Amino acid sequence: MKSIKVKEITIARNGLYLSDYENIVLAMVSSSIKISVNKANIDNIRIAKEKEEIKIIRDNLNRAEKAMTKTLAFIKENITERELAAELEYQMRKEGGDKTAFDTILLFGERTSLPHGMPTDRKLKLGDNILMDFGLSREGYKSDITRTFFFGKGNNFKEMSKIYNVVKEAHKKGIEAIHSGISGKEADNSAREIIKSNGYGKYFGHSLGHGVGLEIHEAPRLSPIIDNVLEGGTIVTVEPGIYIPDLGGVRIENMVIVTKDGGVSMNDTPTDLIVL
Repeated sequence: MKSIKVKEITIARNGLYLSDYENIVLAMVSSSIKISVNKANIDNIRIAKEKEEIKIIRDNLNRAEKAMTKTLAFIKENITERELAAELEYQMRKEGGDKTAFDTILLFGERTSLPHGMPTDRKLKLGDNILMDFGLSREGYKSDITRTFFFGKGNNFKEMSKIYNVVKEAHKKGIEAIHSGISGKEADNSAREIIKSNGYGKYFGHSLGHGVGLEIHEAPRLSPIIDNVLEGGTIVTVEPGIYIPDLGGVRIENMVIVTKDGGVSMNDTPTDLIVL
């Protein structure tokens, strides 16, 4: 820092452990660099991403998608949620991920009705749907994607495919609604109304999306209760879902760049209903 003539650094109050802060203070004092805490709202400064940040995040997302595509080849009857999650995480490492961006969510059948359920020893059966919510971290930046697949056509396929198509339409409307200047509440409502109008409103219990960057969940929020305004250069997720207890759930999630002309999906993989 001395070589580039840094005179002062600002640290977010909630961004470090006390021990890390103390180590930084010791290092900076010896270099005659001043330290201030929360002098600026660092979280807000981070909302709009620079070109290099967008490039890294897009690359991380595409690497995660490649890992998912390779993992599909390992899907077979009687594989467990844990085993398939482990394979997906291994493939993300092979694609260059330093670590997972968060704890991988990978669920089968009726357990896909748990929006944030963790993998268990539940075995895959013919007719199950498979929900994967995952991402990798590289160079400090995160990626986040969800896809739902069908392992053959079971007794509930007609109803689950209907639910899938409702979620897909809500996902499409959510992305179409996004542009700089819209509020997170308005963006959320554009997708939520599709789900409500099809009779599934009470089964969509979380927000439409959130910002992603150095943290997996950061500002802004696309939420029915938060009215923050989206600005150009922001990266957000769009992830509507429907979750029906004892039946199953569907979630589709893309990462989207906010621009003045609209939302631009960063994903390479399709959102079509896929029967494996």
